[in-house]
Amino acid sequence: MSPRKHAIRLGFLLLILLTGNAVAQQMPPVIWTVQAHDHSVVSVSFSNDGQTIVSAGGDEARTWQSADGSPLQTFPDHADGVISADISPDGQYLAVGYIVSGYPPGGVMDLWDMASETVLDTHGGCYVAFSPGNEFIASGGGGANRYAYIHRIADGVEIGSYYNGPGYITDLAYSPDGQLLAIANTNNTVRLWDTSTHTTVRTFSGHTDDVSCAAFSPDGRYLAAGAGGWDLPSDSTIKMWRLSDGELIQTFTGHGLWVYTLAFHPDGQTLVSSGRDSQTPYSASMRFWRVADGELLQDYNGLAHDFAFAPDGRTYCYGKTNGSLVLAGDASTGIADENLPTAVAVPAVLRQNYPNPFNPATTLRFELAAPGEVSLRIFSATGRRIASLVERYLPGGGHEIVWRGSDDTGRAVASGIYYYRLDVGDFREIRRMSLIR
Repeated sequence: MSPRKHAIRLGFLLLILLTGNAVAQQMPPVIWTVQAHDHSVVSVSFSNDGQTIVSAGGDEARTWQSADGSPLQTFPDHADGVISADISPDGQYLAVGYIVSGYPPGGVMDLWDMASETVLDTHGGCYVAFSPGNEFIASGGGGANRYAYIHRIADGVEIGSYYNGPGYITDLAYSPDGQLLAIANTNNTVRLWDTSTHTTVRTFSGHTDDVSCAAFSPDGRYLAAGAGGWDLPSDSTIKMWRLSDGELIQTFTGHGLWVYTLAFHPDGQTLVSSGRDSQTPYSASMRFWRVADGELLQDYNGLAHDFAFAPDGRTYCYGKTNGSLVLAGDASTGIADENLPTAVAVPAVLRQNYPNPFNPATTLRFELAAPGEVSLRIFSATGRRIASLVERYLPGGGHEIVWRGSDDTGRAVASGIYYYRLDVGDFREIRRMSLIR
């Protein structure tokens, strides 16, 4: 059974300090705190613009203004217990996954139109995730439901389903380019599903207990997964694999019993875990890890259950097992802690194209820290250059370029995977996109 489902039943947890740990344990600088739910906050997420926070607990999901914690909307009446919630990239839809009673219990997802506060569709699965391109919603798991599903948001049509047995699904996560769906499983594995071909790309193993959560790094190079369960002694480690070849490159110590959630900082340098540390008395904490070498940077003991970074990385929000919601960090300068790494200054940032997948056109966005010579090119999956969209000097700031799926001669290219590469001086960044004719 999912660790998150068990967590819903927990009462108020007692705070304890870990002993014998030289890592700093002071609490982070708090910007605001609200009593969000009567139950443990099991899910926290930000909208893409960072202005809205979604929290879930008990039988409801709620939205909050990130600037000051003001309440915005309440989405109630989700049967026995909400497991997860996610807001669409365009901020129009809210997906809420929950458990319905009976034996075996079932997992259900409601897709809400946030403007009208009405349910548009209901699908199976209590773990939910929107695709980065805003076209699809993935859901899966809940009781004996061993399937993950992908539905098109526009009309609710199922475009793929994946049987993830024999274990139970415990989490879903999309890769930054939307090409892969990671499915965490109680059979101690994480499976990668190609969302275009509906085939298994790779299975990551190595945990000796239920895998409870999964997260992709912002650049799409790595996948991290946390484990844990009721079995004692339990494996609550965090493992990180390289996607290109499946190699295990890092193992983090984890928590005492299980890892609730994982989140990468937007700069990719820091990984945060929240988890349960002991049985009696209960405890829940956040731990900040340096991705490069696995060093534990901070250990915050504060009843933390779920965690999310704001898109700009300056603040972060965490839900607590006592139902409160906390925004922390420093909204002006970033995470205010000398022990945590700061973002490395880079000359440019390349964003994921939108929409993705696309037909017939998509927008490529990037930001320049200073004026400079810029090259933006399109390549095929085999590395052949298809088109040169930008080859000129550009001013600093944000830029948008529309690619209409054609080469330099204006001839339309075929459906498939393409790569776009941004070069600014010695800086280079590459992202993947899908064209569907």
